[in-house]
Amino acid sequence: MLIVNSEKVADNLMDKRSLNYSDRMDMSKMLKPYGLDFDTALIQHDVTWRGHRRVLQQTLRPEVIGVYQSTQLRCAVDLLQNLTCTPASWWKHLRTFSAAVILGATYDHELSKDPENDHILRAVVDGMELALELSSAGPIALISALPILKYLPTWIPGPRWANAANCKRLMDEMINAPFEELLKKMAAGEAGHCVVADALEKFKDTTKVENIERSIRNSCGTAYAAGEETTGSTLIVFTLAMVLYPSVQKRAQAEIDRIVGADRLPDLNDRPSLPYVEAVFRETLRWKPVVPLAIPHAAANEDIYDGYLIPKGTVILPNLWAMSRDSTKYPFPDVFDPERFLDADENITGDTPNFAFGFGRRICPGRHLASGSVWIAMAQILASFSIEKAKDTSGNTVEPNPEWATGATSYPLQFPCNFVPRRL
Repeated sequence: MLIVNSEKVADNLMDKRSLNYSDRMDMSKMLKPYGLDFDTALIQHDVTWRGHRRVLQQTLRPEVIGVYQSTQLRCAVDLLQNLTCTPASWWKHLRTFSAAVILGATYDHELSKDPENDHILRAVVDGMELALELSSAGPIALISALPILKYLPTWIPGPRWANAANCKRLMDEMINAPFEELLKKMAAGEAGHCVVADALEKFKDTTKVENIERSIRNSCGTAYAAGEETTGSTLIVFTLAMVLYPSVQKRAQAEIDRIVGADRLPDLNDRPSLPYVEAVFRETLRWKPVVPLAIPHAAANEDIYDGYLIPKGTVILPNLWAMSRDSTKYPFPDVFDPERFLDADENITGDTPNFAFGFGRRICPGRHLASGSVWIAMAQILASFSIEKAKDTSGNTVEPNPEWATGATSYPLQFPCNFVPRRL
């Protein structure tokens, strides 16, 4: 295994030599019994993966995602209403926003008024949580070492991921339930713009319709699972940063008040005019990467880099956490400091923490949609609320010191804070 701690080396290998470093380890025998063989992020660099990539690249290009802005704005308004009505449930509301915007943009599915009883949301959340649990290092190591685990009967107690039949059932439900619902809406002429509908329309004349439909179904299921988890986790990290760095929050709010005013909320058209808010967004991605270790790449062929031999099949593990801690590029890396992304004239620089989205041909295809969703939520929260430290029953300030989720993603577990309305 080759662990890459340098963003420059990662770019040189996985971007500039992407043809050789876009493969994955062969986990097909492990993934299929558990229903994870649909996952674009995990499958090898083959004809199936290229079909997935084609679908996502065509439907999630920067030039076309503007059609999903209405979904992003509608979900942001719902988020603000939820934070106003039940601010103590802020953690759940951020997760619901993330799920709502991605289900809407991907499948034209609008959450019911009671999200906890939304059967589509329940299906995809259950599947996504299990997929993340299963794809963590521990379960993968156990399943690889003990293939017999996939034959365990359902009545034997143990973690959810240990039962292959149950895993496959939940994975199938996650990718099929929203897809089938959308097909019914399309047949009735009731479907609006969304990634899946647009992809089905775009590729309807493809010779192998059955294959392209499978590619759309599976790649969009992957896009939902990855996007919901990372979008929600990033917003939780942002919340923690605003609580810990109130001066940053006040400066961002002052910029919004000055540029946008008090008569309306910021939207994505305001993004170029709000450089400090943009810097807050970029620093959130850098400060606490929600995916500390990227999914490993694999060398398709033998290669030599900087005098070192990299044998064919070598597993390449991009260490995004180490890249975010590069003190030569990011002085005092543990400090949340958006100014590192501003020049002397307080304009946004060309530096972007793109490593947060991966590398080369395996870079997250939904990054442009995710970026817009996170940014609009951040900007509208800053315009509408001040996020403050909580107080105990005696009126003493409670310093947040949350535990962090461990596994494929990393984010703060729920901690107390107050969302105080700024605009009534």
